[in-house]
Amino acid sequence: MLPGSLLLTDAWSPVFYSMKSPLIIAAKLSGAGIVLFLFFALAVPCTLHAQRPNPPSWTRGIHWYQILIDRFDNGNPENDPTGREVLGDTLYQWSVSDWTRNWYELTVQEKMYNTMFYPNAYLRQYGGDFAGIRQRLGYLKRTGIDALMLSPVFKAPSSHKYDVSSLHHVDEHFASKGEIDTTYLNRENPADPKTWYFTTADREFLDMVAAIHDTGMKVIVDVQFVHVNAQFWAFRDLLKKQEQSLYRGWFNVHEWDRAETPFESEFRYDCLWDTKAFPLFKTDTTGLAPEPREYVWGATRRWLDPDGDGDPKDGVDGYRVTLVENLPERFWYEWTAHVKSVNPEAVTIAEWIGDPSEAPECFDIIYTKTFAKAVTQFLLNKTSTPTAFDDMYNQHFHTTANQDASILVVSDLETDRLASRCANADVKFEKNNTPQRNLEYKVREPNELERRLQQQCLILQFTLPGAPLIYYGDEAGMWGGDDPDNRKPMAWFDMEFDDESSFPLNADPSAWDAGFDSSMYSFYRTLIELRKEHIALQYGTMSTVVIDDEKKVYAYVRESGSDRVWVAVNASDEPQICPIRISGIEDGYYLADPFHSVRFRVREGLIYPVLSPNTVSLLVREK
Repeated sequence: MLPGSLLLTDAWSPVFYSMKSPLIIAAKLSGAGIVLFLFFALAVPCTLHAQRPNPPSWTRGIHWYQILIDRFDNGNPENDPTGREVLGDTLYQWSVSDWTRNWYELTVQEKMYNTMFYPNAYLRQYGGDFAGIRQRLGYLKRTGIDALMLSPVFKAPSSHKYDVSSLHHVDEHFASKGEIDTTYLNRENPADPKTWYFTTADREFLDMVAAIHDTGMKVIVDVQFVHVNAQFWAFRDLLKKQEQSLYRGWFNVHEWDRAETPFESEFRYDCLWDTKAFPLFKTDTTGLAPEPREYVWGATRRWLDPDGDGDPKDGVDGYRVTLVENLPERFWYEWTAHVKSVNPEAVTIAEWIGDPSEAPECFDIIYTKTFAKAVTQFLLNKTSTPTAFDDMYNQHFHTTANQDASILVVSDLETDRLASRCANADVKFEKNNTPQRNLEYKVREPNELERRLQQQCLILQFTLPGAPLIYYGDEAGMWGGDDPDNRKPMAWFDMEFDDESSFPLNADPSAWDAGFDSSMYSFYRTLIELRKEHIALQYGTMSTVVIDDEKKVYAYVRESGSDRVWVAVNASDEPQICPIRISGIEDGYYLADPFHSVRFRVREGLIYPVLSPNTVSLLVREK
């Protein structure tokens, strides 16, 4: 009997078989004879894939920071894109948007394109770049960040860069374009990694990676290997040369263009979401077709070990992959093995939309919104019980091997910001969480009560086992609905912002201070400092000590040796007494809550905190 979750290949045919539960493997008769599934130490070639027992040690208990590069900081305005480069149109007077302008205010240029807000918002770019990240590394380090999770860095026309035009060159608008680059690029064979040249922009990216490493932080990059942009070099050649293109095996073409109809195009091909701008790479039962697969393999290696000397210290520290569901499991087992062959300490993270238990087990970490949804239902929607929340956490995150490395997300690139979720506490998670679909959705600065709700969600995120992720700007108090309102330019402490008014969107004349929120930033800093001070919050075990669904009270303890931290939750609208048994601390000592300025004395091994309505209390031994 074999352990579950293995992929087996028979010794003579390139077919893999996946098993999600233990079962006995027997010989199978076919017309060609016997197909043997080989395992154990037989002298016949076979491939066995098993789950990596632990993610890289550096991912345990760290603090992630997710950056959308275009919206983080514009450190070099000279590399800003033009309208022709972004839209392919010289007639539309497009330009990079003003960083500090009211988000909802349309410019004269934008109104000429469309009088509605959202069609314009999706076209905006703000010029954020590598220079902007480098000049903010001190801020990130002071905040307590351990690892950066960057949006894609590769050449693409959009602001987010998921629609790649190249995987082996970074976008020149994040860096610089050298005058000599064109000469060398013309000598490249893009399909042959041995001919690839490092452009000025590529080198500036690697310089930034080195600068990040010099601070002690790690850095990973988002990637996807499912589709490209119509400007992708192989697809451009296919579009021009049709059947004669060397890259016809890269894409699945249904019908070629016909020369006898010069004013019509019959060219049809597979594309993502029926969007012609997003051609899909050709696939087969094993994943990507051979040609794009080799290209992806080469690009993957390029950024992990740029100089190819076998020492990956000059490369990125891993990848977060999106659209994982769109390629078969076998492909991911092979790709993650390829990553580990280049750098065994690189992390592979899969963004997974469905049930996390169904994600390929070859990835080190599964990135999901499960935690964000559970916290929203428990503390904001009030549709979940302490028991349901505890069951969710234990099922999806609380495992012996991976719990410290599990990434705990409360908001990111694809959700409304946590601050706005707290201001719309009755809105279900990822349902009508934007004014585009819900005119009642509040797009304003959260009030004091809503900020307290935000803080309660954060205490859970930073005290349960795992590695909390901060979405850029959340620590600065930024708010906003789902995409694009969650992608405003970073509210920096050294910039003066126009007041934000959503009047152009919903005729609300109110205006709010959209600048850096130093109070919220201090709260994040305190949470991170507490985690770094208490090893129990980084690597300790977690035990549930109180569950009371009737009172909506929940408490747990984090422990590592003699270090202990208790967390008590009152999710009800009434004050609640929450008796908690305290181990390891003698009677007479006090437990203090650093956020609510209260303390409780241990009596007969118990404390009796009175929890205010809708409160999460963090308790540590008073020094």
